[in-house]
This record gives sequence, structure tokens and C-alpha cells, in this order.
Amino acid sequence: MALRAFIWPLLFSFLCFFSAYGADDSYYYEQDGDEECSIEEEVCTEEDSYIEDNYEPSGDITYIDEAVTQSNNSQDDYDPSNDVTYIDEEIRCCIRERDCTYGRCCHQYPNVCQHEQCSWRYWCQAHCVYLGPYDVLDGDCATAFSCGRYGVWLPEDGLLFKPFVADPRQVTYSVGWRFHDQALTSNVIPVSFGDNLGIYRWCCVGPWGGMLQINIEGALWGVFDPLDESSPLLNADYYVGIPISYAIGRWGFRVRAYHISSHIGDEFLIFNPGFDRRNPSAEYLDGFISYYITDEIRIYSGLGWIIQHDDSFNAGKWYAEAGAEVRLLGLGFYDECENLFGHPFFGMHFHFNNHYERHVDNTYVLGYECGKACGNQRRVRAFLEYHDGYSVDGQFRKYPTNYLSVRFSYGY
Repeated sequence: MALRAFIWPLLFSFLCFFSAYGADDSYYYEQDGDEECSIEEEVCTEEDSYIEDNYEPSGDITYIDEAVTQSNNSQDDYDPSNDVTYIDEEIRCCIRERDCTYGRCCHQYPNVCQHEQCSWRYWCQAHCVYLGPYDVLDGDCATAFSCGRYGVWLPEDGLLFKPFVADPRQVTYSVGWRFHDQALTSNVIPVSFGDNLGIYRWCCVGPWGGMLQINIEGALWGVFDPLDESSPLLNADYYVGIPISYAIGRWGFRVRAYHISSHIGDEFLIFNPGFDRRNPSAEYLDGFISYYITDEIRIYSGLGWIIQHDDSFNAGKWYAEAGAEVRLLGLGFYDECENLFGHPFFGMHFHFNNHYERHVDNTYVLGYECGKACGNQRRVRAFLEYHDGYSVDGQFRKYPTNYLSVRFSYGY
């Protein structure tokens, strides 16, 4: 019964993926999709091909201006004050079939370059990843392209693969108050300390010209009993992982290897001398795929394998997760002067482990988030969380529970 309850949301996610894959590509290419170019074929002359083949990434938009004017023989009509959309219309036919001399022409977000001296190729390649519904200031990759480079050490452009907002094991900073946790105690304070460090980002990878990044991340999740006299630590989970992410357009992919070990609090063991302490510790490998159907809706799913676990605590052999996120942009705000935004959000996250077949973990969140459309794009969130299934805390994971919590977090 529990397995069937999990299969339905998983099937729903995959159906959404396939339907989105067949969606109209004109959304990404400013509705030029399969339409024939309006520029006459003779525009792309041999002279233009020479210009495109010998284009140097150290040039600026003026160089492309020359290619446009030579191909059109209409220098008097060209207005260099126009934005990059004008350049798209004039030279896209000459370079589209070649996928650009220096990398594939990627999906463009936003559709208009905000800098007058921005090279069309640099801008095209540096904005091939969907970064959200708001205009995002140019970051590390745009600067790297302007120097003729295709990689960035310690990138600060935000994550290519965003964490799941409803995942109770999200790597973030958070604190909350949990009510009626049947696996632990009636009132619990959950806290987490986690962050993600980008090591290196390749800015134009593969035939699609997407971005690839390797990170290292670490986290601690702890739970306390606030109403006990000494507010003892009940359990602490320690995490370290190495995720590798790839993104192109609205698609995101992540492969991650990680380790989690759990430790029961000392005071809890003193107050519960008969507690059968085990050593939950395991190494995992998982892969996930995510897709933004619209600016407001994201879906995702993935599979994971337990590579090895401590003999004292069986962590299972494999697990599957799926979920969705909805952001109500129409009920929020966006301040262009401060690059500040805020809006309500809703998320759901489903987790199934083959060793815990009686229940499927269901987690739902509803709240409000604020963030900046620049830099690493972190967000502050205040939300309600409801969890039904097994406990998410270390050795207590084998205990069924459900609870409601109020949480505040800061992270991606």
C-alpha cells in the first residue's frame, strides 16, 4: 500500500518531464524555433563566414557590429544603441547552424542584454542556465567569457542545481520548533548548520553548451528537548558530500556521493540507560533530475544507492525521491533598484526507502521567502512544515511519526 502511494507522485513527475521535453522551444529561443530566418540567404556571404570563423573572444560588441553591417551593406541604417536583440536578428542565421564559433548558442535568460558593451556571444553563453524569474546581474561566467576563458574557480553565481525546499535534510542554516514528534518527544527544537562551497565551474560544456560545477558541502542536523531541565541534545547527524551538477536552460542534473553518521546525545543516554545505542553510518550515491515547467513550478525526482552501511544499523539498499515546488510570484514583489524579491512558496517532498516499506515519507512546506537576484542568490525563509512517515533523525529513523513545525532558514 505504501509503495503504491509513492509510485503515483513519482509517475506524475516523470510524465511532467516528458510533456515538458516536448514543449514548444520557441519559449527559449524568442519564438524563432523552427521558423525560417527572415534574413535573405545571400546575407551570409563568404566574407561573413571568414569574420565568424576568425572571431576573437577578446573583442567587444563593436566587432559584431562590423559583421552585421558588412553582411547587410546597410551601415547607415544600423543603430549601435539598439540592444543585443537587434544583433540576434541580423547574424543569428549566419551562426545558428554552426552553434557559434565559441560554443553553442544557449537559451537566453533574460532575453535582452542589460549592458551596451556586452558581446552577444559572451552574453549568450554566460546566460544559458535558468536562474529564476528575475533579471540576474552578470557574474563570474560572464566575466570569464569576456577574458576568453571557459572556467571559474570558487564561483559565486549561485548553485546550478538548487536544493529541494521541502527536503527535511536540506543543506542550510535553520532553526525551528517541532510539535508532537512521536519518535522523540512532544516538543523538539531542530537546528541545522550547512553550507555549500563551489570549487570550479566549467561555463560551456558538452554539445548543448551548458554549465558544469563541482562542489563540496557539509552539514550538521541536531535535535534538542527544550522542555527538559538541561535541554539535552537528543541526536546529531553529520554530513559531508561532493555533488557534481550540470545545467542547461530549465534542466538541472546532479550526481552526488556523500556520507552521513549519527550520534545520540550524551545526556539522552544518561537519562535513558536502557537505550539500545547503535552506530548509524553509511555512504550513499544518488542522481537527480529537475525541471522548471514555468517560472513558478519546478518538479524533480531521483534514485539513490546505499553503497555501504554499518552492520549495527541497516540503512537499506536503495531509495527514491520525488517532489514539486510552486512559487506564487504574483503575490510577491521585486525591487529592481535593490535586486530584492519575495514571494510565497509551497513544496512537497516524497521519500521511499526499500528497507522501510510500511510508510512513505511525505513532507510539505508552506511559507514565504526573500532573496537577492545577484551574487550567490541565497534566500531567507519562514515556513510551516508537516512531516508524515518515518523520523528523519539518525537512529530514530525506524520509528514512524508525524509532526508539525515552524522553521526559519537561510540558504539556497
